[in-house]
Amino acid sequence: METLTKQEFRKKLQRKVIVGRILTFIILVGLAWSHFHSLDDQQEGVMVGILLGLSLLTIRYNLALRREENFEKLYIQVTDERNRMIDEKTRTLLFNILLLLAACLSVLSMVFPIILSLNQFLTLTIILVLGLYYLLRFLLNKLLTELVFIFYKVDHTGKQGPW
Repeated sequence: METLTKQEFRKKLQRKVIVGRILTFIILVGLAWSHFHSLDDQQEGVMVGILLGLSLLTIRYNLALRREENFEKLYIQVTDERNRMIDEKTRTLLFNILLLLAACLSVLSMVFPIILSLNQFLTLTIILVLGLYYLLRFLLNKLLTELVFIFYKVDHTGKQGPW
């Protein structure tokens, strides 16, 4: 994996902000359209959830571009080798779990006929993937932090322990 320079990272953030603004506008137009052409509540709820998440990410990246200290924190967070390793391990583990889950659901669907609409299926899949990703990322981060403390014999403040 190659590391980004600060200028490349700034350009990447600027592109993300522009794409985020465009997608936010499109979703707002979609919500206005859905107000006149009644969509069901689940579809509107998904659109509002995507709009809120996208807006928060766009605001976060926009603040990082405007404030240098926020930009430095985000740059370190993204380019930190430990975080990148945790992300890679999480994605690998998540892919294996999802393959196993898909196989189990295939067998279950042969035994118990489960009927889901496409909207319900996609919503459940997105929630499952994102939930598992962030849960595994959190657990791996905690596990690696504890292993570092044990291996290097330091406490949580970074000081050398008495052992």
